[in-house]
Amino acid sequence: MPTIVTAARELAGGPIEMFMTAAHGRSYGLASNVMGRRIVSIRDCGLWNALDALAPASQTNALVTDVGNDLLYGVAPARVADWVAECVDRLVARGARVRVVGLPLHSIEGVGRRRFAFFQKIFFPFSRLRFDDARALSRELDERLQALCHERSLAFVAPPRAWYGWDPIHVRRARRAVAWNAILRASEVDEREIPREKTRLRAGERFALRRASHEERRVFGALKRAKQPCARLNDGSTLSLF
Repeated sequence: MPTIVTAARELAGGPIEMFMTAAHGRSYGLASNVMGRRIVSIRDCGLWNALDALAPASQTNALVTDVGNDLLYGVAPARVADWVAECVDRLVARGARVRVVGLPLHSIEGVGRRRFAFFQKIFFPFSRLRFDDARALSRELDERLQALCHERSLAFVAPPRAWYGWDPIHVRRARRAVAWNAILRASEVDEREIPREKTRLRAGERFALRRASHEERRVFGALKRAKQPCARLNDGSTLSLF
């Protein structure tokens, strides 16, 4: 999270108001339960009410990412694409400029059976997605995302293989700054041009981001709520999690 906040602030040239729906294993259309934490879908979360309550902004930018999680829940690519399209349309209706990040196909294609089984057991232990189906379904969903972007004239970002390591679906730490800057700009980025000092987060700011909590979630059945924004940075930037 600190990396994308730093990149977004630099691109904006000043304080920003960030709304995020990030969570491990988050689904666009289903409630998800990962490691005892249950959270509603992106379609049903509080993001939309929060956006409606915003004062008019000069520019609202939206990133649609981590779309492949739903395949591991057994959802067909066509249905996932419909959920994403609904979210995209709701963002556009609220005046947002939307960028969609595709699936890391180059990384997924290089995964063998043992590595697939290892990561599936760690991140999605109840998933029934078969190795033989994973690649074809990923390709189909990515094609549907590209078609969606073409139909609605949206920017599409195809993640390159170089962003990933042994973990095929999470950008490796050493490439996160490059990845997020490229995604936010929807273009390739020279690592030497990435700012490292101007918007570097202080220790207290990093701590605040790590402590950030979703507006509503259940932890081992217990309902937890957190007031939003859940993090405030020294320059006035805020983060809200839904």
